Amino acid sequence: MAAIKTIFNFLSNTEILNRCLGAYTQNTNESLNYVFRQICTKISGSCRKNAEIAAYESVVQFNEGRLGRLNIMKELKLCISNNAINFHNKADMRRIKQGDRRAKQNTIE
Repeated sequence: MAAIKTIFNFLSNTEILNRCLGAYTQNTNESLNYVFRQICTKISGSCRKNAEIAAYESVVQFNEGRLGRLNIMKELKLCISNNAINFHNKADMRRIKQGDRRAKQNTIE
């Protein structure tokens, strides 16, 4: 209990709390959990296998963007059309531009 009290006192210090006032929390759109929930919603009632596949897909999409999906398709020796490549490129570019815009908004005071 003493260890918890020490940590609580440290984290509730006004100096530390003042640093958090800028509301610079993680954007929910950028979290891995958000990406997972976009693929495998709570409502869908997916089985364990579907949730496992959604978790793998989420990690790839979170780390590599939409183009990571094309790498999976290549490994599976699937035919990838130019339309698929263009779609994934555009989706990644939109995501990057949106992230840059949000970062710029958060840094300008």
